[in-house]
Amino acid sequence: MADEAINNVTKWLHDCGLSEFQSLFVDEGYDDLDVVATITDQELEEIGILKRGQRKKILLKIEELKLSMRQKAINNKLDAVKTKTPLVQSVLPGSSKQPTRDPLPYQKSKYWYENPQHPRTKYFNEILPEMFEAAKPHMSDCAFEEYLFKERRKRWEAKTETEKIEQKLNYILSNDNNACFGKYLGSLPCISPADVSNCERGVKELSCLEKALLARKSETENSYGELFIASGRHSHAWAKEQEKYYESQIGHLKGLIDTITNAKSKLISIGVTYKSLSSVSLKKKSSLAKRRRKENACKAKKRKRKREDTAMHKLIVKLTDEFTYTLCFPDGYNVALQSQHAVCEDEINTEALGLLKSCDIMKLDLLFNQGFFALDALAIIGQTIAAL
Repeated sequence: MADEAINNVTKWLHDCGLSEFQSLFVDEGYDDLDVVATITDQELEEIGILKRGQRKKILLKIEELKLSMRQKAINNKLDAVKTKTPLVQSVLPGSSKQPTRDPLPYQKSKYWYENPQHPRTKYFNEILPEMFEAAKPHMSDCAFEEYLFKERRKRWEAKTETEKIEQKLNYILSNDNNACFGKYLGSLPCISPADVSNCERGVKELSCLEKALLARKSETENSYGELFIASGRHSHAWAKEQEKYYESQIGHLKGLIDTITNAKSKLISIGVTYKSLSSVSLKKKSSLAKRRRKENACKAKKRKRKREDTAMHKLIVKLTDEFTYTLCFPDGYNVALQSQHAVCEDEINTEALGLLKSCDIMKLDLLFNQGFFALDALAIIGQTIAAL
């Protein structure tokens, strides 16, 4: 029988695509499907399945196994009714027939759904056995019905709320698209400002989820505390079942909060790393910018000097090469200037120089500086300009 049970577990793991955990299940004593159906998330983590995604996949398959086993029991009951055979049959030694199980008390009650289709009714069937066994013997039918309806409604609302938060958390921490932050939980080859901005946005979204989970956890802990009296023991006989439920919920919520805390710390560390690297690069950029400003100032001075020289050259060319510039004196004496050193001392009317107007003085000074007077005339022109 033990080998057959192990084979059943092996086949179930293979059908579920979980063959990699076969040796782990058998070594830890989960060698029977009935035992496998009782495994919890905490037990999976204790036996060495640390990845939450793998545990979640296994727990989903276990839920399907439970439903399958229950449906099989219901079908056996229906077959027994159709053939009008007793639900409990005696089996002779050596017979290959298996005894048909009698329905359990909670399956005979009106609170059991024979063929649940909606997740809500499936969940009600899932929690009914423990609640029925813990509370029904200590309550009247009316009191138990009120207690059951209140508890399962409250637990279903808590379950759906927690699942919504968990689904959003799994999406945020995945690598599905750019709106997710899973890629930042590993090592990044380089960090850009866009990455820092995304990490800050991820911290805000995770903080919102964390706030919702903390509120859910606080509410659950308050309900858990109400189970105990002043002496610290259970106030009701059926509180053990509630205690077990609340402990599992609190443990699950703590796990989600820890996941958020770890993810937030990694996202925050990316921003801190980027800022530390940026401070070093800013210092380098500052010294580089200072040197470049100095170089640009020197270049600007050179360009300005070049522009001035070019402008002066163009002016001289315009006065001498393209046109003949005539220096006019008040007495009607005119001197035509067309090239450098063209005016000698004999051609200058020294008396007329003292009567020059301001505009002519500027022209005379310009021509003197540019060397349009012969060497023998330089002294006379220079003395005239200095006197004027």
